[in-house]
Amino acid sequence: MRLRAAFFLATAAAADTLAIVTEFRSGSTLLGGLVANASTFYFFEPCRLLGGDHNRKVASGSCDALVPRLLACDAALGDKVWREVATKDRGFLGHRVGATKPAAVVTACAARERVAKVTRMDAGLPKAFLDAVDRTLRLVRDPRAVVNSRVRGHMCSNKKISACARTVCKRMAAKDADEERLGLLSRGDYRVVYYERLVTAAAVELDGISRWRGRGKLGVPERHHALRQVNDKSDAECKPGRSCRRDGAAVAARWREELSPADVATIEADERCARTMRRHNYTVLYLAS
Repeated sequence: MRLRAAFFLATAAAADTLAIVTEFRSGSTLLGGLVANASTFYFFEPCRLLGGDHNRKVASGSCDALVPRLLACDAALGDKVWREVATKDRGFLGHRVGATKPAAVVTACAARERVAKVTRMDAGLPKAFLDAVDRTLRLVRDPRAVVNSRVRGHMCSNKKISACARTVCKRMAAKDADEERLGLLSRGDYRVVYYERLVTAAAVELDGISRWRGRGKLGVPERHHALRQVNDKSDAECKPGRSCRRDGAAVAARWREELSPADVATIEADERCARTMRRHNYTVLYLAS
């Protein structure tokens, strides 16, 4: 059976679609793992389907159009696209399908819940994108922590703090501007989640998200699962040779230990960083308000 015909059967029932939007190194992998369950069709950074010139296509808007169609399991994307999704299921399906065959995608598309983790929305938050998904979670993390994480992840060339901060805060500022312009904070289908609150009070934050999604109060098993996820040990956010908690209160504040005062001041000196920190109530340490 061709994929397109199979999709009509798999997607007959309406699905609840959720997009998580943020920047790289903001904790979206953690959040995605917390809001998606074993039966969720979970796309891990789906814009990588755009290929080698990923950054250019994201900036030009291709990502904005692709993600809603993936979440809708749009058969019109064609067999070629969906076969590529199937071959990359370890990333796009969040390890939940377990087979690199098109049939696995069709099965996953029968899920009543679909989640996409979108870490690159360079041009802000397009209204067409927001309107095309049922709900949007925006994850915000202190830009100083994001820069610090990018430095440790070798994502900043020669540890150029000022350039790294400019990139991070430009993207955050674009989303802030669209929140204001589109009145997103007053929309019932849009919600902001703060990384620092997520890792220090996971059960409370996830309970709020669950109620917002119309699922009611978070159950005891889900609360325990959230705590295990948050406290899962990993070296991904640690210095070489050290084992530490990847996500937790310690990680939320780690930038204070690993960035020098001069580096912190450099980040805060970026106008967009300072404006973003004030907007989201992050204390500016070295610049006058």
